Amino acid sequence: MAHFTWRTCRFAPVLIAVLWGEAAHAQPYTGQQLFEGANRSIDVLKDHVQFLSVQDRYDAALGYLVYTHRAAPVRLALNDGRTPRGVIQRGGVMTGLGFGSPRRFSLFGGAWIDIVQASAGEGFQPSGGGEGILFLGAGFAGFQLTYGSFQHHDLPQRDAFGNFATEPDGGGAGTSEDSKPWLQQFVTMYHETGASLVVTWSKVTGETRLTEVRAQLQPLRRWLDREAGLPMVAVQRWSELKDNYGDYSSPSTDTGTLASAPDEGTPYEVELGSDDLLGIGLRAHAFTQIAPKVVFRRFEAAIYRDVGKLTLAGRTTGFYRDQRIEGSVDLQGLVRVNGDPKPGKVGWPISVGAAYSYNTPDGSTFLPLPRAHVFGGQFILGVPDIAKSVVPIIRAKEEKQRK
Repeated sequence: MAHFTWRTCRFAPVLIAVLWGEAAHAQPYTGQQLFEGANRSIDVLKDHVQFLSVQDRYDAALGYLVYTHRAAPVRLALNDGRTPRGVIQRGGVMTGLGFGSPRRFSLFGGAWIDIVQASAGEGFQPSGGGEGILFLGAGFAGFQLTYGSFQHHDLPQRDAFGNFATEPDGGGAGTSEDSKPWLQQFVTMYHETGASLVVTWSKVTGETRLTEVRAQLQPLRRWLDREAGLPMVAVQRWSELKDNYGDYSSPSTDTGTLASAPDEGTPYEVELGSDDLLGIGLRAHAFTQIAPKVVFRRFEAAIYRDVGKLTLAGRTTGFYRDQRIEGSVDLQGLVRVNGDPKPGKVGWPISVGAAYSYNTPDGSTFLPLPRAHVFGGQFILGVPDIAKSVVPIIRAKEEKQRK
């Protein structure tokens, strides 16, 4: 059996330095890309399904404190023509407390905060924004329910052409509405069979409107052969204002102005896949838009392996962005410093991790920026599965939990 030693990581600083230097010479990013990326990274639907499934797996209302920080060296396109070196960063804190068992009775709550910022030294006003999520929940007889709200506030400081503005007022017309905070509310329902439903709504121009819905089924107990893993299916209704695949967020090359959302109708997407295939941590998922028109969107393949107290994971994704096929790579490592959480006996384990991504379309821990090299670190007090990770890791319930 392989064992983890710190000597394994001795070449990591050299590799990071090379990639960091290479990334700083890449094509500059605009303020519009940061703005769209921040909006597309808000995905309460998946976050809370994952959170409740972890509580179900450990049969406990969990307490936790997680800090995640990720950064990408970039060049930023300013509206005065300069493209200085800079950094786009995202820092997030997740904290929560709870007591009891979802299979008997439990109460829990949490607060999650995300901050995104772009900086480029002197002569540049830092641009960014953030979101805060508050929720309360209860569990009984294997059923969990949460209610929460989150507020998103953006400080775009970009001009009418999408470039970062050097003046605090944005340097151009048409940006003031984007910087207004908006409030969205959500309800999440999860049953121990793996069935879940998430609904979000918000008030737009004085009218309350349904914005997004996600229905998912993924039993965590094995009901097929081990080779079949943990099959899942999900149907998601996206907000028509979101642009998850860059269909209309890029500036027009002909006019230099920003494209607007197409008036084609509300997009619906189906996700099919399985986790822990062959019982060795393999993952395969496919995403297809089924309305307003059928479009194959994304395929991802991943694997994770536990080596003693170390968990290593990698993922590659093929997807459409700006009407062409692209690929991405995600790598992560997580070391459990102490503790060994088990169902019904969790404790307060401590873990630390590191991650690297290139060109990823996933915005759960950073922003889906084209061809960005992203480096990150993570500190976790509590069950490691609770934290957002660059490679999704879905584990089966232990056989002894079967009734």
